[in-house]
Amino acid sequence: MPSLLSLFPRTGPGLPRFAVLLLAFGLLLSAAGAHAAGTPDKRPAADLFKAAGALFEGAEKRIVDAETGRIKVDDQSLQDLRNQLQDQTHAFTPLITDLNTEKQGVTSEMEALGPPPEDKSTEAKDVATVRQRLAAQAAQIDAEIKQAQLLRVQAQSLAQRVSSVLRVRFANQLFSRAPLPLNPGTWTLAAQELDEQSSGLGKSVATAQSVNWSDPGVQSTIRKLAATLIVGLMLVWPVRRWLNRRLLPSWSDDRDLGFSERVWVAGRRAVIRLVPFALSLGMVNAVIFSASILSPSNAQVFGVLSGALVGFIVNSSLVWAAFSPTKPGWRVVPLPDKSARSVSHLITALLLILILDAVLSVALTLYDVSVEAASVTLFAVTVALMVPLLLLCRARPWHDDMDSRLVGYSRWLRWPVSATAIAAFIAGAVGYVEFGHYLVTNLVQTLVVSAIAVVVYVVLRELLNSALRRTGVFTADTPEQAADEDHARGDAMVRFWVNVLIGSAVIIPASIVLLLIWGVGQEALESAWRLFVDGITIGGINLSVINLFSALVVFAVLLFATRLVKNVLETRVLPMTRLDIGLQHSFSTSVGYIGTVVAVLGAASTLGFGLSNLAIVAGALSVGIGFGLQTIVNNFVSGLILLFERPIKVGDRVVAGGAEGYVRKIKVRATEIETFDRSTVIIPNSALITAPVTNWFLNNRFGRGVINIGVDYTADPEQVREILLDCARAHPRVIQSPASPSAFLMNFGDSALEFSLRFQLDDVEVATSAASEIRINILKRLRAENIGIPFPQREVRVLNEGDKAL
Repeated sequence: MPSLLSLFPRTGPGLPRFAVLLLAFGLLLSAAGAHAAGTPDKRPAADLFKAAGALFEGAEKRIVDAETGRIKVDDQSLQDLRNQLQDQTHAFTPLITDLNTEKQGVTSEMEALGPPPEDKSTEAKDVATVRQRLAAQAAQIDAEIKQAQLLRVQAQSLAQRVSSVLRVRFANQLFSRAPLPLNPGTWTLAAQELDEQSSGLGKSVATAQSVNWSDPGVQSTIRKLAATLIVGLMLVWPVRRWLNRRLLPSWSDDRDLGFSERVWVAGRRAVIRLVPFALSLGMVNAVIFSASILSPSNAQVFGVLSGALVGFIVNSSLVWAAFSPTKPGWRVVPLPDKSARSVSHLITALLLILILDAVLSVALTLYDVSVEAASVTLFAVTVALMVPLLLLCRARPWHDDMDSRLVGYSRWLRWPVSATAIAAFIAGAVGYVEFGHYLVTNLVQTLVVSAIAVVVYVVLRELLNSALRRTGVFTADTPEQAADEDHARGDAMVRFWVNVLIGSAVIIPASIVLLLIWGVGQEALESAWRLFVDGITIGGINLSVINLFSALVVFAVLLFATRLVKNVLETRVLPMTRLDIGLQHSFSTSVGYIGTVVAVLGAASTLGFGLSNLAIVAGALSVGIGFGLQTIVNNFVSGLILLFERPIKVGDRVVAGGAEGYVRKIKVRATEIETFDRSTVIIPNSALITAPVTNWFLNNRFGRGVINIGVDYTADPEQVREILLDCARAHPRVIQSPASPSAFLMNFGDSALEFSLRFQLDDVEVATSAASEIRINILKRLRAENIGIPFPQREVRVLNEGDKAL
């Protein structure tokens, strides 16, 4: 019998026999474990597949009934069915993900075994058994993945069919013509319907009168309800007064508040008005629903009424706080007192009518009312909403002592709103009451959502701007107050991207709500969301809107963090060190470059760019560099050399390219040099590397001064030399050394002895002023010693005509 070692011959120095034994031992253990546990006959996916099949079979039948009209299927049932199908679709997504993960694990185990030998008889029996088991598992998992994908597609198809049925029904209902609401006969039938409903209400009252009021349970419910009402009413004013003291500042009404302060005050005043009423209403609801004293239909109507009241309290509180009719100094919207009062009242009236419309819509659905009654009711609501809208769109409230910008914005808003309200009235008057009601109610809801979005945007913007000011990201409260143009541009850039970020965070949810209001189905939004999330795949890279947005957010956040760190270094950390200004600038600029590179790499990683993709991009860039980007890359690399080698740095006095001045900035492409006449010269970085540059401040700030002077030939040269040296030694900025100062007789000129005074200065910046002061002292000493400074003399002869003839 062969030994176990003989089954695994030595495979060479790279894989010793001991490692092969360990691999085989692990495979044997896994096979033994699988044999001991037993392979389950039914996998977890089987139950989901079975439930999905049963759901699809019933859904197909109900959809066919709804499409053909053989059996009446109401809209709510279809919506519930669509929700079930969508839930089933969502259930398959994590299942497919788990199955793919399981398949990868099985594939990894099969790869660990390696490819099967050509002669299968040479493979160990246990290894072959494990290989067969893993192959069977992989085939089963692959089949389950395909089945789950097929069922998910079926669920999506059935949900789309349900949505199609609902859309057709909605369109038929919206554009169906009802009895004319302006016809007196319609009002007569509606009045009869109202009388019948009143009789039903009377029966309900009679039924309530027949209740055994002596029953302990009924009496307990009544006591709880009465106590709740009393406690709620008693808590309203104390809670409001307590919130007033806690939240509102003790400011006088005539104080001029900034915009952010007015926003904060408006938010606090809205909370003060909202909290007490919301608490009282919640307590009443808790007692009524816990006691079960309402019938199911009445309970549904009461629940809608309660929700509508909460919405009314929230929105009316915001409206009252924003327009602030009683405190003009706290008003957020810049309207005069009379206009603010009328506009706030009209908006409150609109909100009340919306509450009534919500209750009536539920009542018309629950109670069997005639077409005439429904037509009159919907048209009355349309008219009731149209009147405040048209009053709001009048020109008078928007032109009395108002900001011109707000007047312009209101003009663009008032005309579409007025046209839509009038169109809704006309549609209802000619019989399309559903369409008219749909237009005007959705218009009001759109205005409400838009107003809330604007308020949220303003509040978030003020919050973030205040936080950025406190952290030092903004160098000033406004770009106009910045220290220089660069800080102003930087602050403006940060403010722009902050507004873009906040606007996106507000506009996207508001747009989704508006689409739902105007009838866009949930399925369409989910399809759009899948497009956002899934996107398209190009070259192994998944490009989707959400990925692009995520990459943009990552880039913006990292860039913002880089600017924050750079600003902190420049303003707080580096000034506290002993580093010179140029080294501080080089360090902070390097941090900026590194942060920018990290931001770009983070955004690329979010988009799915790997090292191979970046290599492709680098290859493309190299081709571009070869064709036309050499100069740009040359300047960029030269800028890096200037930052790290530091032959010149910010603050140095240089002579380059025919310009002399001070280095103010070393940017990616070029360096800015400010000349002595305050003009700025832009020199490419490559020119500073390849061309000769004079840097007065490279190693030190020492400099040399030279003064040339001529004296009479009658003067004593030694005396003149001592005078020159004494004047130089007397100046405080001249360095005293054996070689400095020094004076030399340079030449015997035509009319003077030419001397040269040379001296070293501790700072080359004072060379001009120091030389001027030394010249003045020299002139004074020479005059005191009666030593003259000659000037060239020439004899000029004027010849007359006679002399010229001679």
